[in-house]
Amino acid sequence: MKSKLIILLIVFLAVFCQLSTAQVRPAQYADSLEVKFILVDENTKVEILNMLAEHYQRNSPQKALDKSREALDLARKLNDRKNESRALRNIGISLQNLVAEYDSALEYCFNALKISESKMPDLKSEVINNHIAIANIYAQVGNFAKSIDYLTKAELNSVAITDYGSVIQTKILKSKSLLSIDLSNEAIEELKAALKICKLHDLKLDEAKVRMALSEYYLTVFNEELAFLHINIALSILNESESPDELSHALNILASFYSTFNQPKLAIEPLEKSLAFRKYLNDDTGMAECYLFLGLNYNKISRYDLALKNLALCRKLAERLNAKRILRRCYNQHYIAYTNLGNLEKAIEFRDLYVSMIELIFSEESERQVAELQAKMDIEQKDQEIELQKERLDNQNRQLSRERKFNIALVALIILLLGSAAFIFHSYREKKKVNQKLEKINKQFARQNENLTRLNNTKDKFFSIIGHDLKGPLNSLTSFLNLLKNHTSKLSEQEIKNLAGELDKSIKNLYSLLENLLTWARSQTNGIELKPEKVDVTKLIRSSIELLRNQAENKDIDLKFAGDHMMNVFVDKNTIETVIRNLISNSIKFTHPHGKVEIKTEEWKDVVEVTVKDNGIGMSQDVIDKLFRIGTKHTTPGTNKEKGTGLGLVLCKEFVEKNKGFIRVSSTVGVGSKFTFTLPKN
Repeated sequence: MKSKLIILLIVFLAVFCQLSTAQVRPAQYADSLEVKFILVDENTKVEILNMLAEHYQRNSPQKALDKSREALDLARKLNDRKNESRALRNIGISLQNLVAEYDSALEYCFNALKISESKMPDLKSEVINNHIAIANIYAQVGNFAKSIDYLTKAELNSVAITDYGSVIQTKILKSKSLLSIDLSNEAIEELKAALKICKLHDLKLDEAKVRMALSEYYLTVFNEELAFLHINIALSILNESESPDELSHALNILASFYSTFNQPKLAIEPLEKSLAFRKYLNDDTGMAECYLFLGLNYNKISRYDLALKNLALCRKLAERLNAKRILRRCYNQHYIAYTNLGNLEKAIEFRDLYVSMIELIFSEESERQVAELQAKMDIEQKDQEIELQKERLDNQNRQLSRERKFNIALVALIILLLGSAAFIFHSYREKKKVNQKLEKINKQFARQNENLTRLNNTKDKFFSIIGHDLKGPLNSLTSFLNLLKNHTSKLSEQEIKNLAGELDKSIKNLYSLLENLLTWARSQTNGIELKPEKVDVTKLIRSSIELLRNQAENKDIDLKFAGDHMMNVFVDKNTIETVIRNLISNSIKFTHPHGKVEIKTEEWKDVVEVTVKDNGIGMSQDVIDKLFRIGTKHTTPGTNKEKGTGLGLVLCKEFVEKNKGFIRVSSTVGVGSKFTFTLPKN
């Protein structure tokens, strides 16, 4: 009997030591916990059940749900409030991951929060974790304002107990929510503050996490230099640590960097390294994501055989995990690969699967139910606050009634003194307020005068340029007409044809100038009313190409468009048609005969990106700096001496920004130019 007990004790110690070391292979972690579960008392069992639930969350949400419910039953039996709160939160997260039941998930997390807010000292960290879980659910359904609210509460509680790791975690999550609602300045400030905390307290692993978030931020704003800098610093930190999960995440960001900046071949190696780590971690979701991005990048370099091989592995894992968002993108990449291979039957099959998955995901987004549940919880919370306030007021009234007799005389004297002081102070304050208002008004007048002077100068410059550019075509017209009027008999038929051709060019140039000028004037006086609607941007591009095809054919320019499928955006159709038409027309104008103009579209999470690229004369940086500015002379003749004022590009910038997008340009003299702008999907 003694020998059996000794053997059990040795097994227990071996398992305990294995769990305590950092070298435990992740695939063995759950098995080790299951063995330990058999040997320990009930108080430790509830802890292990919660640990198992958290381990299974990512790849086996059903197992996580089962373990969470076991933990909840045992915690309630033992009256263990901390593990009860933890188990409720784990149930909520499991429901969120398993069947996207956001309303039920929120209800469990709010119940967990209610338990953790019971003022018990050992539950402070649970309050933070519950706030973060609630914030993540709100972010998942697109309610970023609520997400930021709960992350702020988590951050304040983390600061109160000097939990810097949680402070940094909340700042990273908050920056992502801020970026989702276009508060990019606030988002970057959160990350800079997090980085400062890491350096102040020498938190290397947390610094790597912040650097990864900074790299992802700069990727979204297309700052290539800073995105590359931060991800490389993160990788150098993580290479010295034992954190395969974070290292895999960093490698995925590096791959995303290469893919974003048109270097898909370089994205392959970090993705394969990341995949090796995900296999080591036994992380099926992570492996599915790696296979997806490998397929995407192989598609970009036209290795469709390797793309389909990786996408098949992705699809197998994602279908088993019921990972709908991964499946949606996987089906789309299948469609792209089969389309390029010319297998239309397979392409149509995966296009239909892609559309069906989008509809399924949309139907599961129950924002209305989430809002109703939140309103219910807010009302309950307010009712509790009212009851507490009422109790406090009752106590105060009882205390005041005992002290009232003594205070009456004192209050009367104080009121008399305060009345005199208040009269003097009121007079002084009113005088001060009047002076402050006058000072504020004077400052406003000064600012307005400064703005008016600046705008007036810009206007004068602008009309000077327009006047100059109008004189050119009009002088040409006058000269040509005088020749025709006074010297017709002396001119040959060919000379008359040449004059007619020159007249046609001048009139068209004058018409284009006036059309752009009138459109710009209407935009400045709010004469153009934007009516955003759901529009297929590929149709707009094809329509503009057909309108400009004769212009391109006259110069023997190859006009290519790489868009194969529908890409819906939410914009004003007329203004965006003007933008597309202007950019393609400009590229044709500044491209030599027999040259090439390419139009490409690329779909991102929230936007569609349109690129117009030519191999024409290109521009210097000095010209690029003047492109979108009114009041600066910066026109360049086209390759066939076509003229313009640069006003069309000013209109492009205004119309793109009014449609909630942004436009940028890159160019090299003698090589060509590339104009890129984004359009929102929603």
